[in-house]
Amino acid sequence: MIPALPAVKPADVLRAAAFEWRLTWSRSRRRLALLLHALPVVLSVLIAALHAGGLVTALGSDALTGLVATVYVSILIVVVPLVFGTSLVASEAEAHTLVYLLVRPLSRGSLLLGKFGGAWLASTLMSCVSVALSAAILLGIDGFADAGTWIGRLPRVWAVMALGGLAYGALFTLVGLVFSRPALVGLALAFGWETAIPFLPGSLRLFTVRHHLSAFLPPDLLPATLRAALGPSSPAVALLWLLGGAAASLTIAIAVFARRDYP
Repeated sequence: MIPALPAVKPADVLRAAAFEWRLTWSRSRRRLALLLHALPVVLSVLIAALHAGGLVTALGSDALTGLVATVYVSILIVVVPLVFGTSLVASEAEAHTLVYLLVRPLSRGSLLLGKFGGAWLASTLMSCVSVALSAAILLGIDGFADAGTWIGRLPRVWAVMALGGLAYGALFTLVGLVFSRPALVGLALAFGWETAIPFLPGSLRLFTVRHHLSAFLPPDLLPATLRAALGPSSPAVALLWLLGGAAASLTIAIAVFARRDYP
């Protein structure tokens, strides 16, 4: 007989999410997150400076396309969820503060789901602000001549960052609860499985986040050969896979978390 999952109450989830949201913005937690999201902004400033000095002649819109494609939707979309997902419970356990959370009148299911939701919302906000700042800097190179085009693209990029953070974050939260070295396992999944499997023939690509996220990206943010290799499905089907995968990962994570003893 399969043991029942702990009850999840919406009010308790919101309380836990608010707690994690505040914790994410605390000095100890925000440093790495802000550093990760500041890197592409600093790179944008460097490109703008080189353009002003005549060392870079590419259009700002082209530079922004390359930055979004190579940094945001290829690296940050994986690394940020890897950081917050694998440390969601481990950091509390290592600091011996998890015991104080567990004695609160919250079920473990509500606690884990709320902590995940708060961390995901905070990281998604950082990602969206980072993209917007990079866009403002690089589009300013051309006097915002292509701003109209990017006003239509940015919401899609933000949606991809949010969906990627949700799917990868749920997966890495499960990894953080199951494995003793979650960072190594997460890196193997992120830059091994997610990098190689989508390009193999067959249906294995359906079990990668990258394959489904490609359905939401504007065509020019993926080279034609890469887009053909990924073979994205329709956005509706991709959304079902991403949400279903996140729900399955979080459900298993809650089951593991509920049955684990912490000192």
